[in-house]
Amino acid sequence: MLKRDLVLSNHKGLAMQIEAKLSVDNSSALQLRSMRLTPQELEEIMRQEQEHLERSNAAAMNAKVNQILGSDYGLDANKLNYFTSNFYSHNVSYDKFGNTIFGSAYNSFLKNGISGFYGDVLNTAGKSSYLDTPIGKMEVFLDLDNMNGKYNAGKISSMGKLINLDVNQDGFLDADDEYFDKLKLKGYNSEGEEVVLKLSDVYNALDLTRFVNTQKDIDAEIAKYGHSKLKNGTSLFRPEESYKRIDEKGIKNLKLFFKNNGTEDGWIDLRESYKDEFGLERFVYADIMESLKFSYKKTGANKRMHLEELRFSIYDGRNETNKATASSHLSDIRNRFNAMNNDYYRQDNKQSMDLNGRVNFREPANKLAIQREFQVVTGTKFSEAKFKEFYQGLNDPKTAEQYAYSLKDTDSVVAMKLHDNGKLSFVFDSGRSVSVDIRDIFVTDGEFNLTEKQQRSSTMSDATSLNEEELNKLDFTQVGVQTDNGIISLADLGIQFIQKDMLANGQTGFTLVKGDGSTLAALDLYRIRSVESMLLFSELSEKDKLRPKFEKEA
Repeated sequence: MLKRDLVLSNHKGLAMQIEAKLSVDNSSALQLRSMRLTPQELEEIMRQEQEHLERSNAAAMNAKVNQILGSDYGLDANKLNYFTSNFYSHNVSYDKFGNTIFGSAYNSFLKNGISGFYGDVLNTAGKSSYLDTPIGKMEVFLDLDNMNGKYNAGKISSMGKLINLDVNQDGFLDADDEYFDKLKLKGYNSEGEEVVLKLSDVYNALDLTRFVNTQKDIDAEIAKYGHSKLKNGTSLFRPEESYKRIDEKGIKNLKLFFKNNGTEDGWIDLRESYKDEFGLERFVYADIMESLKFSYKKTGANKRMHLEELRFSIYDGRNETNKATASSHLSDIRNRFNAMNNDYYRQDNKQSMDLNGRVNFREPANKLAIQREFQVVTGTKFSEAKFKEFYQGLNDPKTAEQYAYSLKDTDSVVAMKLHDNGKLSFVFDSGRSVSVDIRDIFVTDGEFNLTEKQQRSSTMSDATSLNEEELNKLDFTQVGVQTDNGIISLADLGIQFIQKDMLANGQTGFTLVKGDGSTLAALDLYRIRSVESMLLFSELSEKDKLRPKFEKEA
């Protein structure tokens, strides 16, 4: 009988599904019930059902992966939806008739970051569908349901999209990133056998900066073609990865910049405009906007120092009815966070009635995106308790300002002045202002920070938050300092001890003590990540390397 055959099939779950289908009380079902299926026919039915189920699961997983990785049309550079640059922040360009066009700097670059009208951020490796590993060229997929990439479930279409998993924006995929342990590699050996490995079995950390263009790539293309369609990808990561403290030469050049461009009282107002010979409006500082690359140290919501990149704008707010003030900025920040909080906790697919009496359905909130954005704007890993703390803090008049100014900046500098005492004043379009000593400004040349051995290094902006005991527990092979010969590890310099000092100008510095008692002075330390510390596999010989399936079939 059919029921007996199903039980003997050893596919109990699937057998029950088929039996249920055949038991439907209609004429066609009665005919099916009387049919006698051969074991081969029954096996084929179950195989098809199983394949259908697996493909459905793969489609569902791909939908999850796409939500996690983001769109194919742009890199989710700052992972911001609620805390994008505010409505005052714009850049400027001109149409073919010479008329002024104000456009969103965020939309023009970050949301079109991979390629298109605004240029390519990803290099050849970043656009590739395969990852070059020490054991061969392999596919990468995000395996949420342990399907090992079957039916291309979770496949990463281009390696640059892995940047979207780097929530802390340090330029590495490692154990600090939520989905690192869910990434897998797939390739084929010389016998054509499929090999699947966890990414974390091959890498302690994957360097994501290898997938983007830098200033050297742009300069090389300009030298070759006279122009470049490339965009600098260093901005996809936190400033610590590409900014260094300004040196004496930089200070001299910056002072000269203010001398040549400032007014009699020393101010540079980026909104200043004039009429050209055709009566069209032009902005005095439009040509120098791209060269303004500054960061400053700021205490974040996690009570630790970090580098905050300054955004500059020449938009004068002419279309805004209300002039920005510090209080309106505070209100703006509160409203942004409240919107994020309300969306996170609202009921999915909740109905609402519009003004015309029509019923609307709101899409479910993307809670993952909100959790990521919380970490980016606060520097603190998401938790329900932390989320509630910031919500209450921003809505309490006694603590609102403290919480608001600890978050990531959303406003832009519209005017600045270098004072005789060496202080730089920055005035923002939000109405607030910040004062920074010129020696505490950090600048970038459009390249990632590297040691003299070409190892990745990051400015340890939070080093001053550590006490001496914590500093001296650091691995000195993985901590460096800037010298005349580049960034060199403390171990290679023979440093035995770090002493923390308060300097006369109020800055915190470090005295680095060598074994012979001699010392070096430093204002900054750098965290070093060597290639050896990132890899768990040695490079295989070419004949033993794994390859993508298409290469084997060819």
